[in-house]
Amino acid sequence: MNGHSAVAGALVALALLGIGSASASPEPTPTSLARTIAEARRLEQSGKPDVAIERLKSAREHHRSSETLVLALAAAYLADHNPFWALNVLSEHSATYPPACQARAWAAWVQIGQANLDEAEVWLETDECSEPPELRARFLVLRALIAHHRQRASEAAVLLARARGVGHLYAEDRELLDHLSARYQPGRLPLLSFSLELAAGVTSNGLAGVPVDTQSRVDADSTVVLLGAYARVVGSNSGLVRPVFELDARAQELVRDAVQDYSYRQLALRPGVLLGRRIPRLELRYAVEAVQLQGGDRYQSGPVWYSEAHRGEYELEATHNLSVFGGAGYRLIRDRARTRFELDEGAVWGTPLGAGTNLIVGASARWYSARVSAYTELGATALAQLDMRLPSQLGLRVNASLSGDAYPHSEGYFPSAADRERSEMLTRASGGLWWPAASPLRGGIEYAYTRRDSTATDYSYIDHRALLRIQWSDDSDRLGTTTVPREGRVTLETGLRGSASRGPTGTSVRELLRQDESAQRSSSCLK
Repeated sequence: MNGHSAVAGALVALALLGIGSASASPEPTPTSLARTIAEARRLEQSGKPDVAIERLKSAREHHRSSETLVLALAAAYLADHNPFWALNVLSEHSATYPPACQARAWAAWVQIGQANLDEAEVWLETDECSEPPELRARFLVLRALIAHHRQRASEAAVLLARARGVGHLYAEDRELLDHLSARYQPGRLPLLSFSLELAAGVTSNGLAGVPVDTQSRVDADSTVVLLGAYARVVGSNSGLVRPVFELDARAQELVRDAVQDYSYRQLALRPGVLLGRRIPRLELRYAVEAVQLQGGDRYQSGPVWYSEAHRGEYELEATHNLSVFGGAGYRLIRDRARTRFELDEGAVWGTPLGAGTNLIVGASARWYSARVSAYTELGATALAQLDMRLPSQLGLRVNASLSGDAYPHSEGYFPSAADRERSEMLTRASGGLWWPAASPLRGGIEYAYTRRDSTATDYSYIDHRALLRIQWSDDSDRLGTTTVPREGRVTLETGLRGSASRGPTGTSVRELLRQDESAQRSSSCLK
């Protein structure tokens, strides 16, 4: 009996052990851990960081050594406005699993936020966190941030230069680097910046935006191809006077035979100088522009050089948000009645409206004194552009403009205006989606609506245009730099996501003005 009892007891014990093992929660897999972290981030964004904290703490029981999980938990505590416990879990992990470089960097960030600069500096004092390179750059950027709070401008500038030289940056660290550089390296500009673009689609009126002052035609719909190239070179950042050179090349090709002759190419060269290192900063340029029209005229078969302009231009960066620009010069046009002296002035203001949202608004005025007074023109334009970051790396861009032009000496000159002066109102609106929004190389789809109402009714038109676009915009700073995207990791949120680092100046403003000018050009051949 005793032997049988011993065997029975062993079997019962094994059964109970098996039941206990079966009832225990299975250890989370790396996949389920990633899912837990992603779910926690969604809870934080929906205003439930306390729920996220509980789920992450539960997962941490099975993954004590996971630094990613510790970062996610610290992020949840920060979202819950609890930096004490964020620092607590980061400190515990750093002490238990050294060198814990990411945890050290996060701890330094929390200490900086609490104005504990000496403590923050201690977290960054290590020789064990030099790899990968983007982590080394993070330590340098955080040290530059400490120098910023201590008002040590020269030290901050040196550290920012070293961080940029690493060549690998986390996306959020690049934003912080650009933000600090705007203050401590204000005169610094990329040696080269450029943009290349290809677009193709359909237009209901291929004559919209062509250089010729042509009357509207019913059968002007066509497939359209647009090409664009822009480059800007700035000399050494060390001087108060720096040379600047811009090249801008554009082409519009209309495929349909009925309007193919109105295809055109445009080239602009703008050598100049940049005066001043800090904002306010003034740029002075000499501009020469030429437009070639595919079709000819009664004097010459095409293609022909339709117009040529020589202008003096300026652009003043008055503040980080405000730019003022203008120019004056002479434009020779093959239609000699329209050859003119021109003067224009304008201003653009831009500001971030929140994380991932930027607004640009502007206004301009122009006066063109033509060889034949009927083409002398007074006009003004108001415009706006909104850029928004959307989920899944999508970007939304919406812009609109309203332009009015008057020809005060044109009474009786344009037959379809009868005995009235020619005057026009042009409305333009467009919207497009881009993907991936933050990438230098991205694709997009765009719809644009343009309407011109003219007292000379033959010049009124409506254009619907749908385009597929691919664009590559970059500069020499970023060409040699790898940016580690946010996807697939826990990001150190700095509050700068999607913010504008260089104010309203640059390619975005020039492109907005170029779109507005192109829409008006068939009535006045704007530059």
